[in-house]
Amino acid sequence: MPTVLILDDDLGFCVWLGRALNEAGICTVPACRCDEALEIGADPGYKVDLVILNPEIEGCSQLLEQLKGTKVLAIDRAGDLRVDGTIRRPRGKSLPAPDRYVKAVRELLSLGPVC
Repeated sequence: MPTVLILDDDLGFCVWLGRALNEAGICTVPACRCDEALEIGADPGYKVDLVILNPEIEGCSQLLEQLKGTKVLAIDRAGDLRVDGTIRRPRGKSLPAPDRYVKAVRELLSLGPVC
């Protein structure tokens, strides 16, 4: 099962996206701060296959250096970071169906469509 590290300072977004990906058969590990993400990335017990990150969080470039070669999906914009794609953060009070987020992750991980 692939593992996705979600780095965002909005815990609600991390939980929402993590739940959607978990239901699609993708393991997720949330982190709200870069130091947490760096610890997860350094843990030999985790093989991170994809990082979804908010590029506005300080220390992202250090995390990506540590996880060199790992695919990266940026939330909203990439800034100066090298990324493989971007997704837009849900806006408003009601959350949209997570289908497009799951699809973007599955495509980057080359998992194919959900059956």
